[in-house]
Amino acid sequence: MRQSRRPGNAAPDAPTPRLGELKSAAQRLGASLLRSGLRPDDAVLLLLPNGIDFIVTLFATQFAGLRASFINPAYTRLELRHIWKTLGAKRIFVTSRLLPNLTKAGLPWDKVRMAVGTGEAEADAAMTGHRT
Repeated sequence: MRQSRRPGNAAPDAPTPRLGELKSAAQRLGASLLRSGLRPDDAVLLLLPNGIDFIVTLFATQFAGLRASFINPAYTRLELRHIWKTLGAKRIFVTSRLLPNLTKAGLPWDKVRMAVGTGEAEADAAMTGHRT
């Protein structure tokens, strides 16, 4: 990754990934999602703030042929449950910071397979369903 200034709230010296790096990361994640049991056309939910994790996860779902729906982090627990049930989502992608939103909504933990942005070991554990 090259060093440059990033817009928004990012630190001025934070590394900015190149397009090829984002594409490669998304393709690897997309392949991993298919190996985890998801199938093309399965529905998934993205409860992610704007940022690199969101971009990579969204592109990964596209590479895997999944149907991604976005969840506004400000949704109430009733709205979250309604979206979950209506779409019949197979997985939920969430950051550790937004994980309490799912807990309050009572969504099934067995569907939370990936906690994006929590670190590689935790993400691997979340993907396989094993907690560290």
